[in-house]
Amino acid sequence: MAEPSSITDADVADLRAHGWSDRIIAEIVGVVTLNLLTGAFNLLAGLQPAN
Repeated sequence: MAEPSSITDADVADLRAHGWSDRIIAEIVGVVTLNLLTGAFNLLAGLQPAN
């Protein structure tokens, strides 16, 4: 698994070369960030997923 700090400009250029637009790349970053923050909040609040 890649750490966020290990993603380089070359990685982004490779995504662009495969047809990914800057908008889509930014949306993915946003979704992943929201997921990480939601998970951290749930841990802090002691919330457990419903089974």
